[in-house]
Amino acid sequence: MTDIRHYADGNLVNPKDFEGLKIEMDWLNRKSQSMISISSVVFDGKDGTLIKNRAFSGLTGGVGMFEGMPYNIEVGDLPNRKTFDLYIDFTKNPKFFGSCGIEVAIQNKQGADWLNDVADGFSYRYLESIGLIQDSDFFGVPYVINYIPDGVQLLLLAISTFSLTKELIENIKSLSDRISDITDAATPVVGISAGFGAGAVTAYDIGNIIMAALKLIAQLAYLAAITFALVKLVEQIIEELMPPKRYHKAIGIKTLFSKACEHLNLKLSSSLLDELDRSGAKWVIMPPKNHRGGEKPKSASNSWRETGVPQANSSLDTFAGVIRVFKGIYNADFKIVNGTFYFERIDNFRVGSTFVIPDTFTNQTTLQDEFGLNVDEFAANYNINYQFDSQDQNTLDNVQGLSY
Repeated sequence: MTDIRHYADGNLVNPKDFEGLKIEMDWLNRKSQSMISISSVVFDGKDGTLIKNRAFSGLTGGVGMFEGMPYNIEVGDLPNRKTFDLYIDFTKNPKFFGSCGIEVAIQNKQGADWLNDVADGFSYRYLESIGLIQDSDFFGVPYVINYIPDGVQLLLLAISTFSLTKELIENIKSLSDRISDITDAATPVVGISAGFGAGAVTAYDIGNIIMAALKLIAQLAYLAAITFALVKLVEQIIEELMPPKRYHKAIGIKTLFSKACEHLNLKLSSSLLDELDRSGAKWVIMPPKNHRGGEKPKSASNSWRETGVPQANSSLDTFAGVIRVFKGIYNADFKIVNGTFYFERIDNFRVGSTFVIPDTFTNQTTLQDEFGLNVDEFAANYNINYQFDSQDQNTLDNVQGLSY
């Protein structure tokens, strides 16, 4: 039978007990490399002492429990030997018994556990706070709120506009009368003084001048208020008929991947993401907004600025969330090889594996080979349904093509 050798931090060890050790080959969906599944291992004797000393090395200046211990499993002999890279995770509830006994969790290096433990360990808001994501990484996305014009609203706006326009014309006429009043009040009255040394004198009616000036100021203020209201009405009519184009900040899909890989010291390789940037229009993610584009929310502080990174309650908040979402959208998958993060369509990873399954039974309990058929996965019909767009009321009248 095939030999299986275990190495902890480069030292050959002999686990006392390990449950659920399986070698998996998924030719249909997974990547070309084989995978090993194992949950925990138990050590005692000198091997247990080695693992325990590594766990408690943090008390004497070592890395301690918060850094994984390299663990490798070799299956088979040359030339078909296969090495699986894993690590001992001391943070997953290790159990100690006796003077040298220990049970520890084992996880695949950069496997599915990597997605949960590492890629889910930071948010894009954190990358923005440390300066890895900056304003230059955002894109201004133009948008228009498209809806069917409200006829009743337009009629009310038109009536209000007519009334204010008429009032504006009347007040312009009244303004000329106020100017005439202040001109008359400011015209001096020439007379002759009485008594010894009588001569010509000039008198001003100060009371009439003040009264005429106050009326003129009030008339101008009223005229300005009407003009302001009329401008607002015209803007509402234009917005009802032709909504203005505004802009919101968004971030590129490839940028989400590249910034996260940069934070994890990984290189990014993806012809799929490259194609999204070469297709003529950059594909971006715009988080939900609670304000108009280019305008500051009324409840925001003075230091507020718009951002294009996903929000805290978004499924795209973390790198792991981005991977999960776009795996589904683009029928893609990922793998990490030698410090490079690959993200491609699933069929790009469907290549022949170089791993040869050792001479073992598929069922180690009964020592028999078992297999099955997946004919239940074949579907006779598919029904594709599209949802209504509540923001675009035009789609509510025409449902053609919403179901295929």
